[in-house]
Amino acid sequence: MLLILIKNNAKLLIRNKISFMFMCLLPIVLILILSSALANDFGKKVEMQPFTVGYKIESGSNIASYFPVFKEQYEANGMILKPMNQKEGMQALSNSEIVSYLTLNDERYTIYNQEDININAMIFESSFKGSMHFYDGLKTMIAYSVQNRVIAASEGMIQMQPFSNREGQEDWVKKEHLEVDPIPRSQDYYGIVQIVFIIWMGISCVVALTEAERKNNVSNRIKLANVKPAILFMGRFIPNVVALCVQVGIAIVVSTLLLNVNWGDKLFLSGMVLLFEVIAVSAFGTMLTLLIKSSTIINMFMYIGAFVFGFTGGSFQTYMYNFISEDIVHLSPLYYLNRTLVELSTKGSSQYLGTTLVILTMTTLLSITVGLTYMYTRREA
Repeated sequence: MLLILIKNNAKLLIRNKISFMFMCLLPIVLILILSSALANDFGKKVEMQPFTVGYKIESGSNIASYFPVFKEQYEANGMILKPMNQKEGMQALSNSEIVSYLTLNDERYTIYNQEDININAMIFESSFKGSMHFYDGLKTMIAYSVQNRVIAASEGMIQMQPFSNREGQEDWVKKEHLEVDPIPRSQDYYGIVQIVFIIWMGISCVVALTEAERKNNVSNRIKLANVKPAILFMGRFIPNVVALCVQVGIAIVVSTLLLNVNWGDKLFLSGMVLLFEVIAVSAFGTMLTLLIKSSTIINMFMYIGAFVFGFTGGSFQTYMYNFISEDIVHLSPLYYLNRTLVELSTKGSSQYLGTTLVILTMTTLLSITVGLTYMYTRREA
């Protein structure tokens, strides 16, 4: 009996050509629109380019004897310090030949920047502030040592040498490159997350199947046959899983061929996650059609859920640059699915994989349990 139900319901799903084409083509359209509109936010690797800062040290300042050490270390990290008088410096700054102009003496320093925000100027200002803290600390240490006769006054003028010149020591100022997660191309990101999104919309397939059953009077025939509730549930659930797999498969193949969407090297894991989502959505949709008789209400619930979960979970705005609170984001199941699949495609692993599979498995089991319980309770009544 189960095979007969699966066969009949599969035919009903295939006959609904509008729903079938909708599920195949909608993700392609969404991928095209979103990836084109937001292409500039993806796949860019920013490298720090060398920049020039003008400076002038007031005559008679003791810091002039120490400044070459700072200058050497700054230049080793791409910040070129060029001496120039104030007139030349302000002219160069106004012509954008330098990012900042610095004047300093033993008591204070002043940094001149343009009105526009310049990331290089901010980098220099922050790093120079740290250098001056170091210099002030050194002065305080020397003054304390001389005052308390720890060292002789003649030894107080310590010649600062780069630590790199000392045996066994490294540079005391250096630039380090930190490993960060790679950023996907816009086509790859939206090519993945829109497949996740459209699977959630697969609830509409179950609704269409239920409507087709009512239209063809299948439900009344099944009641006369006294079929077990478990067989009835699986008779809707299994065809929807198969149909949704076919639709999603077509969408993935088309998007990969036309838009060159890259799913990475972990295709088995990505496919397993998508299969788990298809099963969970089919079970959840089947449960809803049993609990709620109105197709309009179910579709409304589906679209609202898709928009809310998709908006917070990265289906439209990316989860990398999401401005929504993390506490709210983590309530969206699509967030875990999107992040897992995107990370699998870009770096081959994801710490969210286990959580995602647990969420999908629990959704499937809970939906089947609730659906069967409802059917058995209604049958006994």
